[in-house]
Amino acid sequence: MWPLIMDVSSIQNESILWIAWERQRRSTTLARHLGADLRQLESSLPRFERYLLLALSTINLIIKKKPRIIFVQNPSIVLCFLITLYKKVFRTSKLIIDCHTPYIRLKGIPKIIFDHVTRFIFVNADMIIVTNNDLSSLYSNRYPNVVFFVLPDKVPEFPNLRPIRLSAKTNILLVCTFSDDEPYIEAFKAMHKIESATLYVTGNSKRASAEALSLKPENVILTGFLTESDYASFLNAADIIMDLTDIENCLVCGAYEAVSLGKPMILSDKKVLRDYFVKGAVFTRNTAGDIAIKIQTAIKHQDNLRNEVLQLRHTLYKNWTTEWNRLLYMLEMLIQDLPLTEEPSSKSPEDDPLKG
Repeated sequence: MWPLIMDVSSIQNESILWIAWERQRRSTTLARHLGADLRQLESSLPRFERYLLLALSTINLIIKKKPRIIFVQNPSIVLCFLITLYKKVFRTSKLIIDCHTPYIRLKGIPKIIFDHVTRFIFVNADMIIVTNNDLSSLYSNRYPNVVFFVLPDKVPEFPNLRPIRLSAKTNILLVCTFSDDEPYIEAFKAMHKIESATLYVTGNSKRASAEALSLKPENVILTGFLTESDYASFLNAADIIMDLTDIENCLVCGAYEAVSLGKPMILSDKKVLRDYFVKGAVFTRNTAGDIAIKIQTAIKHQDNLRNEVLQLRHTLYKNWTTEWNRLLYMLEMLIQDLPLTEEPSSKSPEDDPLKG
């Protein structure tokens, strides 16, 4: 039996504001579980005007809401810097940063500025939430006096899936945004060696490089941008889900989605992915040759991988619920201005503030 999520009523009695400058499922999910007032502020204006408008809207929102706790999604680092400044000046709210894995390659002066801004944010926040233990260890070494908490994404739910039929003998879905950290060109090359499968590639194909398009074989189909509903339907229709990245310490969203739908996975051979997705996955180097080999391996063993994914889904849900309960405990400590501890089990039930 899965563990129950602890009572959050005492926390929900507090004013909790969750602010993001872009839409991500993680913020939506966590804010809903917490009962927080989620505000996802967006603008299509050019960069300077967008930042100015969003900054003014954010400050106006905080002044109006007067929250006891502010959760901020990082990215955006500009948003995090703004709220940290507010907290440091007015000292009326607790600040928690939900720090997603960044893909930022900076050098020289921009990197120096970014590192100083990050340090300012981290040392002044009350807590930093990260998605995995490797990232927590990395940051803890840099900022030893900062409180870090590890909370992976919750395995998502996809209600009301619209059935669609994919026609190949084996249908593989590559979760892709055509970003620089995604070795999709290597995946295209790999498919030249695969005769028994079709690769469907999500994301706005206008962002694909000219090189990638010139190398795309006939058994690679670009879906173009998909609505959330259509995207979920493609995930559900696929036999195997692939999500590749060059980034270290990144738990890719496509893997969580594959686990939710009970689909075998092909993932990049990264330590953090191996440590978390311990069943139901084949791991590949981000080269065309190895991707082709691992596709063939996944096809051959997909029944066994599918059974493993179902076992993994049960385990990940239990583990996430346990960590969520620990986070609620720490939030209660934060609200009461008590020293933060990650071990609610060390207290007896009558001492646990969430039980009263």
